[in-house]
Amino acid sequence: MKAELFSQPYFYNILYSFLSLIVLYGIASFMRRLINKHVQDLKRRHRIRKGIFYGAIVLLCLTFLKIWTTSLPSFITIFSFIGAGLVVALHEVVLCFAGWFLINVKRPYEVGERIEVQSIKGDVIDIGVFHTLLIEVGNWVHADQSTGRIVSIPNSVIFRNAVYNYTKEFPFIWSEIPILVTFESDWQKARDIILEAAQENTEEIQASMNSLIKSMSYRYVVHYDKLTPVVYTKIEDYGVLLTVRYLTDAKKRRTSADAISQKVLTAFKQMPNIDFAYPTTRFYQTSEERRKFFK
Repeated sequence: MKAELFSQPYFYNILYSFLSLIVLYGIASFMRRLINKHVQDLKRRHRIRKGIFYGAIVLLCLTFLKIWTTSLPSFITIFSFIGAGLVVALHEVVLCFAGWFLINVKRPYEVGERIEVQSIKGDVIDIGVFHTLLIEVGNWVHADQSTGRIVSIPNSVIFRNAVYNYTKEFPFIWSEIPILVTFESDWQKARDIILEAAQENTEEIQASMNSLIKSMSYRYVVHYDKLTPVVYTKIEDYGVLLTVRYLTDAKKRRTSADAISQKVLTAFKQMPNIDFAYPTTRFYQTSEERRKFFK
């Protein structure tokens, strides 16, 4: 019975395939432990580990191909028919794999960058063969703060939807803070205070923004006339609306808004001729109407 078992045409192929799987898995696990121990940069460590994983998969497929094509002359033909059937039956899976290939070649986004696709916004933490994982930001949490949820997005969306990248090439975005003061306030002075607060907040990153814009202009048709903060004035029903527009780090929008708001509140408190506006109702009475009322 044992002699018959060892004489089976596929016995050694199965044995060699199993051994190959164990050996490659052991080598890949050993290399990943070394990477985790010696590479400190999280982004670089993740990229190397993914490369080891994909390399092991490719080597395993090539090993299986060599083992089985030796005993099965028609293996390629059979594999072609099976592959064609799988493409039809699993077109979404194939599309996700194609999306993963495109993401790794064109790099519309990478691990650590903030993206938005299909109204889902988050920071990329992993790019798998079929799915991209995000730590969600926004949703019920305001000012692009993290919700703590992990969202899985199929890679096929890159062919069907626009992908918004917040941090690619230029990790700064425009943000606005509307501030409403009363008509009686010294709105010119209020505008100067708000502008000064925004300028102080963006002073440290101004040099970085200018150099990045210059670098991007060599590759893209990008041109910004003004990167410094600006305050726009508009007359509203309840007062004068002063909207400050400024550039900030895409991942620190709430922090920058908090810093500017605190400076504005502190400065306004020291100005008796500046008041915040809010919906109010006023009644006016002429002297003639007043005399009729008291008769």
